[in-house]
Amino acid sequence: MTARVTTPSFAGPRRRAFIRVSWQAAGEIALIAIAFFVYFGVRGLAVERVGEAEANAASLISFEQTLGIYHEALLQKPILHHGWLESLANGFYLYGHGPVIAAVALSLYARDRKGYLLMRNAFLLSGLIGIVFYIVLPVAPPRLMPGYGFEDTIQHEYHVRRVLMPHFLTDEYASVPSLHFGWNLLVGVALWRGFKQPGLRLLAVAMPVGMLLAIVSTANHYFLDAVIGAVVALAGWYLALALRDLGSRYRGAAPGRLADFRAWVAGDEVAEGAQAET
Repeated sequence: MTARVTTPSFAGPRRRAFIRVSWQAAGEIALIAIAFFVYFGVRGLAVERVGEAEANAASLISFEQTLGIYHEALLQKPILHHGWLESLANGFYLYGHGPVIAAVALSLYARDRKGYLLMRNAFLLSGLIGIVFYIVLPVAPPRLMPGYGFEDTIQHEYHVRRVLMPHFLTDEYASVPSLHFGWNLLVGVALWRGFKQPGLRLLAVAMPVGMLLAIVSTANHYFLDAVIGAVVALAGWYLALALRDLGSRYRGAAPGRLADFRAWVAGDEVAEGAQAET
């Protein structure tokens, strides 16, 4: 009579791990979806105070002239005379932002969960700061400033003012800060921290530099918009770091699921199999 050999079943632990990972992913998707509609919804619902926005833009232009950096029209001139440059600038402005952010976020989520959570919170916190600016300080972009010699290159090429976003989710007078630039800067920081490959580090530098050229040459932003956008984005980054440190300090102060939730919100969570702190 032969003895029956049994092997332990891993169905239970594997199932629990799969459920945990699935809930984590669902939570991230829900959070990003809510943040997306809150951010763009609030911008879209903001009253378009055209006169005030144009007056603020005129003051900003005057300040740039005082600083000697009012060269937006000069930067736009070359692309107005070369169709391929205009298409390149428009394409980078439209597709070198959201799709790239999504790709980098997915890569970090898969290989560096803690790096992803830090980036996520930096985006959310800087977005909140940006919303305050958009509501309190409407500023008309160069393309909407009559008499200053700017052309709306996206309108010129695509014959619509907004290509990817519906009208009710857009605020035409949200020039300051430029989170197109600020968030591309955060993408660059996240790429530089999360990846060592020279090609990806080159991309980390190219993303904010390319977006700076795109937002100005398409007459969507002023140079100062980018400066303020960088300050707002980096403020979000350092606030996210502070939030993560706070979460680490009080990691054991709450029981069970509440502790997990607090860690997730603070960006102080490392999923099984994820990389350790970078």
